[in-house]
Amino acid sequence: MKKYMDVRVTACCEEDLASIIRLFAYISECGRMGAGKSFNVIVDGDGSGRYKFEPLWSNTFFDQIEFTKDAKKNAQKEIKSNKPIKIYLGE
Repeated sequence: MKKYMDVRVTACCEEDLASIIRLFAYISECGRMGAGKSFNVIVDGDGSGRYKFEPLWSNTFFDQIEFTKDAKKNAQKEIKSNKPIKIYLGE
């Protein structure tokens, strides 16, 4: 059975939301086509996009509190390391 999680994405404008949709569409199509791809995502970091990702926990299998704490802590650690990260999707 497939697992899913609803996520609310907010940004400062429609153009920024369109960029996220483009990213998700690319990932989805790679999986649909069976194409293993590596690509760069550049995060400007100046704060203009004000992206926020909020999991909507109504129908999920995660322990929502621990998952959120761990994900945030790991992201902060990775950002401070100034090293490129690799996130493997679909493994």
